[in-house]
Amino acid sequence: TMLRWTRMLAPAVIVGAACASTTSAAAATDISPPTISAPLGGTGPYTAGSAVTFTFTETGAGTPVAYQYTVNGGATQTIPAPSGTANASIVPARQHSRLVAYAVAADGTVSAGTVDDFYANAATPAADKDLNGDGLPDLLTVGNTSGLAPGLWQATGRPAAGDGHTGLVTVPATDIGINGNGFNSPGSPADFNGAQAITGQFFGDGFQDVLAYYPSGNDAGGGVILAGQGDGSALWPYSGSTCTISQGILTDSNGDNPLQVANAYASINGTGLPDLLATSGDATNGYYLDYYYAFAPCAFNQAFAIKTPTPDGTADWNRWTLATLRDGSGMGMFLWNQ
Repeated sequence: TMLRWTRMLAPAVIVGAACASTTSAAAATDISPPTISAPLGGTGPYTAGSAVTFTFTETGAGTPVAYQYTVNGGATQTIPAPSGTANASIVPARQHSRLVAYAVAADGTVSAGTVDDFYANAATPAADKDLNGDGLPDLLTVGNTSGLAPGLWQATGRPAAGDGHTGLVTVPATDIGINGNGFNSPGSPADFNGAQAITGQFFGDGFQDVLAYYPSGNDAGGGVILAGQGDGSALWPYSGSTCTISQGILTDSNGDNPLQVANAYASINGTGLPDLLATSGDATNGYYLDYYYAFAPCAFNQAFAIKTPTPDGTADWNRWTLATLRDGSGMGMFLWNQ
């Protein structure tokens, strides 16, 4: 359930001829923050790129002559309200957006802000590993490594160079994990220390999401899925855009948690959400691949273990790094023995 609340916010712009009321002897008008309403309860999910009409109405004290609003901290917009009500046509540009609206009295007094968080699905499914909506795969890696600060770093893809080389990225990278993983308050980029990060349409809303898995540490065996915003902006680790992979969900029949996970690009349970492929095992039981099917976001069950030897003919899966992708022929997997 999404909550709407009122928060005291300083408006970016004061409108009306009586802006000087804050410095005059006259008392400011008592005006209440507005009510925000829209289809689907005002929260969505809507469709990115398609306009949604939000309605602002008076509540409590005062009669507004106009309303101000911002979306995602952008420029302040002002719309007149000759009858105390006004409509704003807003086009969602990403999975999560924050609308803040203010009522404006005749003397220019501006109310406190009403906050509405709303959500959107992608109009068309994003390309594989494309986090910013340009159709090119992006590079995503976890920080707190040599030469890279803590965080979840995204380097966006760019077209092939004149020499035909592909797989190029634009630098410097951007930390899309600045808000943390949602486990701590306040969150920080350091929340991703020690995690593995992969992409996929784990919520099934058409955007490329981020799954962060922790093979060790306080969250060992658990993780989080954060909804991709679709425009390359920072991830929103709060209600409506996240779910938690509880510790123990990925524990296999031998009692082992995955050493690493990868997107399997299949849905054998028919949910349409991507399953997971993992390396797992221990010194006693040996090392192998595990396959987990997804039956809901952040909910996985072990389907089977795969005893196929590694490319060097042994069972040393603990020494191999997996990376997967989707292309025209299906799923592709890269194996690297460092």
